[in-house]
Amino acid sequence: MSGGLKETLLIYGIGITLMAATGDFTVQTRLFYGLVGLIISGLIKPYFIACMLPGLIAISLFPDRAARSWVAWILIVALGYASAHLMGIDLVNYIVQKQHDFINHSLEIEPGSYRPMARLDYSLISATRNITAHSELHHSRFNSIVGVANTIFD
Repeated sequence: MSGGLKETLLIYGIGITLMAATGDFTVQTRLFYGLVGLIISGLIKPYFIACMLPGLIAISLFPDRAARSWVAWILIVALGYASAHLMGIDLVNYIVQKQHDFINHSLEIEPGSYRPMARLDYSLISATRNITAHSELHHSRFNSIVGVANTIFD
C-alpha cells in the first residue's frame, strides 16, 4: 500500500476513534465506531494505537478537562517508563547521557547560540528537578504562539 493511501486511512481511523470517544452516542454505537477506528489504525500502524491509548483512556473516563489532562500525562509517563523498562532501557541514564553528549558537542563546535546549563546527575530526582526547572522548550513554544497571535491581530 502506498504512503499516501496509508496516511489517509490512518487519519480516517483516528477520526472515527476520536468521534467514538468524544461523541454523544449509545454504548453500542460508541463501541462499534471505536473498534472500527482502532482496527483501521492498528492494521496500518499498530504502534499508533499505543500512542493514542493514554489520551483515549483519559477522554473516556474523565469528563472534566482539567482532570483528564493530568490523568493523560500520568498515563503517558507511566506507560512510557514501563515500556522502556520492559525493553531494557534506563530512561534516566539515557536522558542524562544525551544531555552530556549535547553539552560536550556544543562546547566542541562553539556555536554562537550556546547557553550554559546545569549538568544532570545520574538520578531520577536530579533529572526531574532540572528538566522541569529549565524547560525552555515550553517557554519558547508558548512565546512563539503568543507572538504569532499578536501578529495576526495587529
